[in-house]
Amino acid sequence: MPNKLTAAEAVKIINSGDRVFIHGVAAAPQTLIRAMTARADELKNVAIVHLHTEGAAPYADPEYSASFRVNAFLSAPMSARQ
Repeated sequence: MPNKLTAAEAVKIINSGDRVFIHGVAAAPQTLIRAMTARADELKNVAIVHLHTEGAAPYADPEYSASFRVNAFLSAPMSARQ
């Protein structure tokens, strides 16, 4: 196996029905996200799991709804009780 892969090569391991975790906030791997989204025509029902992410999230666009299902988990404090 080569020491380095292109983003397109790296996301080839993703198959239809897989679950993919995307690291949150500023560490969201935008290059890999774009490469994965570029494969939308090849993929169906891939679950994307993440907390809060920064930057583009093209996998969440309605046009990709058959390819990607978004599961976003966000922890935030409840409003203060009075």
